[in-house]
Amino acid sequence: MSKHNDYLRLVNKCVKKLKHEFENNPFNFLSEDDIKCHLFMKLWEKREFCNLEETEDKQKISRLHSEVTYFDAERKLRVHADLSAIDPKHTNVYSDRRNVGRAKLSKGYEFSESHFLIEIKFNRGEWSKERAWEEWKKDLDKLKRLRDRITSMRYFSIFFDKRGYFSSGDVNEMRKLYPGIKIVYAKPKLVS
Repeated sequence: MSKHNDYLRLVNKCVKKLKHEFENNPFNFLSEDDIKCHLFMKLWEKREFCNLEETEDKQKISRLHSEVTYFDAERKLRVHADLSAIDPKHTNVYSDRRNVGRAKLSKGYEFSESHFLIEIKFNRGEWSKERAWEEWKKDLDKLKRLRDRITSMRYFSIFFDKRGYFSSGDVNEMRKLYPGIKIVYAKPKLVS
């Protein structure tokens, strides 16, 4: 099994565990950032994501990062991801300030390999069903556009919904609309 598949197996395992936690105790999650932090901590516990590895410019970084920025179709840095795993050996963190001849991106680093990207959405309960769908669809459309350009990466869309608006049939329909994106939906077990 490839390292890439190992990473995906670990992500699926951590997401499944987090989904179970939300379903059984949704009130422990007060914000989207709570969900992101809980998932980051679960992934960080795995040595595959927290071990430091050498970059192109001989620095040590981990694979797992939050708020990584990707280029859109117009080559603008406008696509922000909640969580990503990048490949350190294909990353430059611009540590060599003397190398002024090399063009540097405005984000302060560059990388050419990424294993996965995770987008998280959270309905604390104030959205209508229509608004919840619109907010989730924005993330799914962003992932689809990125996936159409970067096919080597795996894409995850996680939506935790305290209102429990969507049925398993609704979620299956969304999966048909967005093939190639792993869609994870969770609602409290108290909501039918």
